[in-house]
Amino acid sequence: MGRENTDLPQLGTFVAQRRRALSLTQSDLARITGYSNTYVSHIEQGQQKRPSKDVLDQLSQALQLNPTDTRHLYRLAGLSPATPKIPPGGITQDDIDYVDMLSPHLAAILDSKWNVLHANTDYYRIYRGLETVGNVLCWFFLVPDSHRIMLEWEAEARLTIGWLRHLMVMYPGEYDEVLAQCFVSEQFRAFWSDQEVFEGRQSSQMLVRDLDHDVDLTLTAQVWPDPTRLHLQLYLGITGKAARQ
Repeated sequence: MGRENTDLPQLGTFVAQRRRALSLTQSDLARITGYSNTYVSHIEQGQQKRPSKDVLDQLSQALQLNPTDTRHLYRLAGLSPATPKIPPGGITQDDIDYVDMLSPHLAAILDSKWNVLHANTDYYRIYRGLETVGNVLCWFFLVPDSHRIMLEWEAEARLTIGWLRHLMVMYPGEYDEVLAQCFVSEQFRAFWSDQEVFEGRQSSQMLVRDLDHDVDLTLTAQVWPDPTRLHLQLYLGITGKAARQ
């Protein structure tokens, strides 16, 4: 299916979704913020893309936004510092050798767009289908086995989508291709419409099932230790049974 530009993160759709989540009408939001119904409508319809800081402050308070959502609101309105361009996601032969050396533990290096730059055989064995898809976010929605492998599939999928939304505003144009690839999934589109925003993982750990051996594993996601290469992430798998909630 085709994808329109309205699917990209926009101030108006974000405000409208947060308003509806609180069961507020446009008139309610206008009354709470002190602005006119017409002005609120123009924001939600995209006719007012750059409201002032005072307006955003009022919207944030009225919509009961948390700090992450408030920062997202400001970025959508263009009121945030310029972000450096994402550096190329290249890896060296030493990186490849290091990941391979970590076997039998799972290990992979991903770039900032969730593309797998290199993974060892154990990583691909656990994440069935990922070697073909090549992108972790797309794997969640395009490979049916992901539901069996990720023990907290919905939470992890929503986290990654919310992280994508955050990054798309930070780096305009950099993530459009990933969005287009995932947008063929009806489930992705449903989660995307919820307008959730995350700035990263709350926990470094995730739970997966080894389908070959019928055992649960705890994985730890670690950012690449070199501060000059923070656009790369090293994922390590800790062997052994994981404690399930």
